[in-house]
Amino acid sequence: MTYRLFVFFFLVVASLIVPFKAESQVDTQDIVERLNHHIVPIQTFNPDSSFSDISFLESLLKEKEIIALGEGTHGTHEFFRYKDKLIRFLVTKLHFKAIAFESDFAALMSLDDYINGRLTKPRFFGGFPAGKETREILEWLRAYNGSKPEKEKVHIYGLEARGFGNIIQVVLDSISNISAPSKAVLQKVATTVHSSLTKKDIAALDSTVSSLKMLVTQEYRPAVHVHYVQLLEQEIARYLRSEKDRLGMRDKNMFENACWIQSQTDNNKLIIWAHNGHVSKSNIFWQDPLGKHLDKKCGSKYYVIATDMNHGKVGVMAKRNKELKYMDIYYPPVSSTRSYEYYFSKCFSSNFLLDLSEASGDSVLETFLNEPKEMRLIGGTEKPSDRKLSMSKCFDLIAFFDKTTAAGSR
Repeated sequence: MTYRLFVFFFLVVASLIVPFKAESQVDTQDIVERLNHHIVPIQTFNPDSSFSDISFLESLLKEKEIIALGEGTHGTHEFFRYKDKLIRFLVTKLHFKAIAFESDFAALMSLDDYINGRLTKPRFFGGFPAGKETREILEWLRAYNGSKPEKEKVHIYGLEARGFGNIIQVVLDSISNISAPSKAVLQKVATTVHSSLTKKDIAALDSTVSSLKMLVTQEYRPAVHVHYVQLLEQEIARYLRSEKDRLGMRDKNMFENACWIQSQTDNNKLIIWAHNGHVSKSNIFWQDPLGKHLDKKCGSKYYVIATDMNHGKVGVMAKRNKELKYMDIYYPPVSSTRSYEYYFSKCFSSNFLLDLSEASGDSVLETFLNEPKEMRLIGGTEKPSDRKLSMSKCFDLIAFFDKTTAAGSR
């Protein structure tokens, strides 16, 4: 009797499991087949190639004012190369002339001087990812600007101040008539290690910034001088907050700075280069991202192209033997059906573009792209995020790469 009961229960359980597994396989196959009807294969990563494979983007993006180029990691060669191609397309075909990087404002000022011929060599200092791929972008921009009149030249900007040193040096070099006591405070903070600053130092800096605000607003000053002081003020406010609050403030600051940069253009067009987590239109983490603020302000004029990967090497900061080093870390293929990459990796093309709005015209894909799933997101360190997101609520277009390599050495 016991044996018969065992066999009975085994058959019941098996009858439940096998159809479920078969149904799951059918669902996966159906989704992949539907995706295959909408993906556009990426023919080449080469930024120097023609734009024939992305010519459809011209009509799709012609009315957009802010186009964000997201990245699923900060250290993937294919992401950077393809974003380079998209920048060249947006500059030459749609006349974008301003690019804002998730980088230090002062560091980008120097590089803007280089691409506009005011320096003979690029000067890299803290706050910009000076890898092989980004250097190639700078060289192309320099060559492009070299043949253009002043009003048609491209300018690059940083979206934030990273620490006090760089932005204080810009303030000291640019703003005249700063009092001797204020200069002394600025110089002390600029030359003090960030972690060694005291509350007294920050209080003195805060008071100095109040004086600077009066100085740059009471007298006739270039708009950029006011912005320098605002960047310094933002960094003080971030310094005084808890680590958690700083994260939320960072995206809000980048939003305010992006708006200022856009206001400096003559055609209201701006390209943003930042992590997917920052440019997303919806919350991925607890804080409201830069992209959510921009989406609220710009509506349909804001467009997000996110990059995604299945497996490969990524350049990240990793701790080994208690020391933080920049390393190439391999991430294996995604195997979970709870992840978008699982389905993307099974499509007929290894690398492709997917217009999420167009694909959502299919009711099955609309549900698939709207339901929260895991998406591979890796920041500056090696541990990936395990957050779920609704892809169609966060982004407009996905550039997917099945296998990737690490970005060039820095």
